[in-house]
Amino acid sequence: HRLLVTDMVGESIGLKNLRDQIERLARSLAPVLIVGEAGVGKQVVAKQIHQQSPRNRAPFLEVECDAIEADQLDAVFFGKAGAFLTAQGGSLFIDHVDALPLTFQIKLHKTIQDRRIRAIGAFADTPIDVRIISATRKDLAQEANSKRFRHDLLYRINVIELLVPPLRERCE
Repeated sequence: HRLLVTDMVGESIGLKNLRDQIERLARSLAPVLIVGEAGVGKQVVAKQIHQQSPRNRAPFLEVECDAIEADQLDAVFFGKAGAFLTAQGGSLFIDHVDALPLTFQIKLHKTIQDRRIRAIGAFADTPIDVRIISATRKDLAQEANSKRFRHDLLYRINVIELLVPPLRERCE
């Protein structure tokens, strides 16, 4: 089933603006940080960005960071069947990016910056071609100032920030 912008229910001004923003930024390849309260549809927004992008025929892969144990993160992201290699040519949606431990944020930052990974067990780096779409319900700038999130990673993932209006503003 292919999601379309019309699948977002509501006609509020905030939602109309969100649809317009999705349409514009889908053409870009820049990383996107989706910010919004719990339950506002950040995942739906990420899928729509991917589906309206030139990468829409390639994979859309979602990683729920708050559901992964810290000792499994390397395998999930950098394994031979990990997120970066599986999403090659497409989009990688990193949900709850704020849940990543600081030590792992260093690895993620380096991967995004260098656009290459060394898969677990591999002897050579592999170039990656993946659009990063992240989501959070926290204020990552405040988290970074409190040293709970890395400034350098925030800089890499927040090239375009997209605010999703809260449900209370979409009563229809």
